[in-house]
Amino acid sequence: MQSGKLISQKESDRYGNPSPDGRLLAVKTGDDIEFWDVMQGKQLTAIDMFTSCMAFSPDGTMLATYGNEYRIRLWGVTGK
Repeated sequence: MQSGKLISQKESDRYGNPSPDGRLLAVKTGDDIEFWDVMQGKQLTAIDMFTSCMAFSPDGTMLATYGNEYRIRLWGVTGK
């Protein structure tokens, strides 16, 4: 990886959370959560769901979300 070189850019008025190993980025964009491969700068998949907050588990295998339905949801993450 070249230091200081911009390889991808995603405009968003929301926020992103990196996975503990730094390989994935979960980005909240409107009513979606997008999963990005940080090294390749490519979107892997998206979940159509509004969330007000989210966080990866310490081992990076789950993403916890909380939305306007007042429910905490756990999503399995493979990173592939």
